[in-house]
Amino acid sequence: MYYLLGGTLFVLPLFGFAYDEKTTHPALTQEIVKFFNLKSKDLKISDEDTEYIIQGSIDEDAGARWMYHFYDPVYNRGLSLVRQWRSSKDWGQNTLAQAKYDVGFEAKSLGGTLGPLFGSKTDYSWERGIYEYAWGNKKWGLLSLGHILHLIEDATVPDHSRNDPHPPILDWGSPYENWTKKFDRQTINPGEIADEKLIILNSLDDYFNKSASYSNNYFFSKDTIFSKEYISPTVIEKGIEKLSDGRNYSFGYGEDSKGNKFRLIQIKESPWQDPEYSLKDPDLKILSDYWSLLSKQAVLNGAGVVKLFFDEVEKEKQTRALYNKNRSWLGKQIDKFKRDSFKTANVLYGITPKLEDLEEKVTTEVSPPKGGETSTTIIETPSVLEPPKVKPAEVSPPTVTAVETSKQTPPPAETKQPPLSPTQPKPSANTSSFLPIAGAGGGRKDDEPPSPPHIITEPSQDNLIFATTTITFRGRAERKTTVINSFSANTVKVADDENWSLTLGPLPQGTTTIDFSAKDEAGNKSQSKSRTVFIDTTGPQISLTINECGQSLSSSSCLTPKTTLNLEWSSTDPELSHFLLECEANGSACQNFNISQTNATTTTYSVPGDNTIYTFKARAVDIRGNVSPTETKTVEIISRPLIINEIAWMGTSATRSSDEWLEIHNTTDKTINLANWVLRSETDQTPYIQLSGSIGAKSFLILERTDDNTISDITAHQTYTGALENSGEVVELLYASTTIDKTPEISTCGGWCAGVAGGQYLTMERYEPLSSGTDASNWNSWGGFLANGKNADNAAINGTPGKRNSINYLITKDGSTLAQNKTLKKSGGPYLVTTDYIVNSGITLTIDPGVVVKFYNGASALIINGTLKAEGTSTDKIVFTSFKDDSYGGDMNQDAAATTPQYGDWGTIKIAGSGSFDQTLVRYGGVKDSSSNFWANIRSSAGSVVIKNSTIEEAGVYGLWFNNASASIQSSTIKNNTHDNQASGIVVGGGSLTEIKNSVVENNLSAGILLTNSTTTTISDSLVQNHQSSASSRGLSLVSSSPSIKNTTFKNNTVAIEADGSSSVSNGGGIIFEGNTTNTVPANLIP
Repeated sequence: MYYLLGGTLFVLPLFGFAYDEKTTHPALTQEIVKFFNLKSKDLKISDEDTEYIIQGSIDEDAGARWMYHFYDPVYNRGLSLVRQWRSSKDWGQNTLAQAKYDVGFEAKSLGGTLGPLFGSKTDYSWERGIYEYAWGNKKWGLLSLGHILHLIEDATVPDHSRNDPHPPILDWGSPYENWTKKFDRQTINPGEIADEKLIILNSLDDYFNKSASYSNNYFFSKDTIFSKEYISPTVIEKGIEKLSDGRNYSFGYGEDSKGNKFRLIQIKESPWQDPEYSLKDPDLKILSDYWSLLSKQAVLNGAGVVKLFFDEVEKEKQTRALYNKNRSWLGKQIDKFKRDSFKTANVLYGITPKLEDLEEKVTTEVSPPKGGETSTTIIETPSVLEPPKVKPAEVSPPTVTAVETSKQTPPPAETKQPPLSPTQPKPSANTSSFLPIAGAGGGRKDDEPPSPPHIITEPSQDNLIFATTTITFRGRAERKTTVINSFSANTVKVADDENWSLTLGPLPQGTTTIDFSAKDEAGNKSQSKSRTVFIDTTGPQISLTINECGQSLSSSSCLTPKTTLNLEWSSTDPELSHFLLECEANGSACQNFNISQTNATTTTYSVPGDNTIYTFKARAVDIRGNVSPTETKTVEIISRPLIINEIAWMGTSATRSSDEWLEIHNTTDKTINLANWVLRSETDQTPYIQLSGSIGAKSFLILERTDDNTISDITAHQTYTGALENSGEVVELLYASTTIDKTPEISTCGGWCAGVAGGQYLTMERYEPLSSGTDASNWNSWGGFLANGKNADNAAINGTPGKRNSINYLITKDGSTLAQNKTLKKSGGPYLVTTDYIVNSGITLTIDPGVVVKFYNGASALIINGTLKAEGTSTDKIVFTSFKDDSYGGDMNQDAAATTPQYGDWGTIKIAGSGSFDQTLVRYGGVKDSSSNFWANIRSSAGSVVIKNSTIEEAGVYGLWFNNASASIQSSTIKNNTHDNQASGIVVGGGSLTEIKNSVVENNLSAGILLTNSTTTTISDSLVQNHQSSASSRGLSLVSSSPSIKNTTFKNNTVAIEADGSSSVSNGGGIIFEGNTTNTVPANLIP
């Protein structure tokens, strides 16, 4: 661009950027996608795809592309100064104009190499984007969409619709564009658009016209205020406003087609000179008004373009129009190549071959601007980006003067010879019309092309359809020649039997025509034989629906209590062959789902398991074997998503017997809408409660009779009327007339199956949420612990309203005996032991990783007469601890920090049968009871115990105690048992066969290890340390015992090893003493 400054002519770049490419364009594009997702019912653009679109909108300002970002809808022109550039409307839709910026693409065309129309690295045009997205390169398609949105956004900038180049130097820049740079993806607010509708237009041209016409007709740019070129906009009224500096300013106001009034210009009037107009006022109110309206138009029109893009993609998949256009352009290039080749042959060799059906060269026409203006030259590419010209091959033998003839002087006419047939003899050397080339040895050079390939045997005919992108072509050709092709640089030497085979790929989707020629050793190339193939590797589309998901209990997923599912699937592909279906549950194939390959479109499936997530997958296969993307639907089946969890049918006290309440529990991980749910008495329909609102995941909902004061410190979800009879009723929970849950029949228990009316007024609690409510064994009265809530008199309620039921913490409902095998799940924890809980002989209690088991008080213990398997993992340990220990399993006793755990809080884990502990933590047990039944965290008499990778600590007396037991302690830590004069880490007595290996025994008061009458204990690869609490502290104390010790360190102990006169040590080697006050007593204990 040229400007005259101070008498000097400066040549400046145009700097025609509109919105800032680093802030405003990404922000507007982000809002366009958000609005599209808000309004689109069938298609949502993912976060990842959104970033591709935004990146495209940023990249459109790269290089010199910005020169094509102007579109004046009044004169139908691009940027027009001394010369004229393409309009953004043309640029965005002109594949070849954008492609020529790719030097490699241009070089291929100029040099004769054939390539597809959609092959340029700089082409992000509208059709290119649709083509790429439809046929596999979705990223390129989304980037192209971003480039187009950039142009639509620029069309809403007045400078770009009113031919105002606004270079950002001196005071020539655009006030509007400079001001809008502050809006980025975090700060943008395009106005109130949530209630707007998508703007639906027929074509991309329509969106350019609508966007540019709006900014041109209703808004000024800095250099076009009341320009003679434009009759709009006009000032509809004037007004005075006081701004923040306390001064009055005059504004001219405009109005758009929607009736939106806004500040159009600031007017400075003076009686001595013409008015001055400006787009900037001290408070920037004009620019703010411009932005609020123009940014909104950018978003609304941009979202419409997004919809149009995806509509065109679907149309392309059906019509393959751009596939055919891509091929048609390639065909034209092939024809152009042939024509140029024959012209060259005519000049060089004096032959005139026949060319028929040659297509016209594609040209680009530019319409002159409207209004009778003189047309100006269209600049296709700025000089700094012009691709290098590729020179044609120079053929100039020094003796062939005809080649050097000037273009203005035609060569003399020559007699043309008919082409030679394959059987016609070659002319002798003296009849040659060519002179010998110096240094070539004389005679005629070999310039006769070989015969074209005789036949292409595979594929056997044109237009066969293949479901692969790699095809092997076979045929016959003249031996000792090389078969070349127009698709790739791959070649093949023809065999002596004249057969050849050549594999080509990957071939593009749609129609491809490949020319095959033979080339001899002298470089002569035959005429070509072609073969046209059609590639179709695109799978059909498929839809899958599960009818029951239409009534999902959750708005965020498919959640249903129904155990019979109706599946439907379909495809509109006209070449459909069959469907493939799968069903998975918990990572395995579903039971009794007896359909995999089918032509059916529906099935009914009765799920075999409750409380299970089922995943259904469907694919469509066409007649060529192309498989669709997998359509997946996930269904969560929970037959009792809501349950009746607790009933205070007896009231809350003797004086509050009418204060009844009921509790509902959501067993799922989803919020459930309570519309269509009813809780009622099946017995007499009273109460009848139509539920409303919603219930959160895993939460509890309280319904109080009469008023909200029944439970004074908990707000009721709803209140109801009608009493429950103390003699018993059946309460049921229904969803849309289907019974989901109900309490046992009156006859089962002769009334209510649990709860106490009178005395303590104990509520009726459910034990297992997912087990049947009609099972009488699934109910019990409040357990006497973990009470919650106050009644209307502020007295404690003997129940757990709004909380997990007390009996649900117990290992079994009665809390005392396990008579059948059971596994404790992490999801069901924490668990609570309130008394001596006995695992019967022959019964196994399995504890899963991550489970926390708490013990209520000093009278609570686990008595294992059968088998205990407590096997955690390094990341999910199993914990046995005190009821007061909030570090694991939360604040179960609900007292915050009022109480803290300590040694001897609970009894013991007594192993009379067998017990295995791996990755466990056992702490705060071993109460020192008067009958000496407990004393240790873990104890065993005549049982079998294996402890691995575990920590045993903070016992009342002993960490571990074994008598006549078989015990193995491996890779474990026994520590901090310091709270009694007899406190020790490990105590072994009698005939116990004990192994201590790879373990640490530390900081125990009396002894780290105490062996009494033990002759079979082995200690190896271990560390015994820090037993210094008193003068009598010992690392290892031996009474009538003779252990074997190997590779073990005794460190920082008062006495490392002390033995009485009847004890001894078998030294296996590697015993180390370090930092002990005394190593051994007696001194010569270690042989």
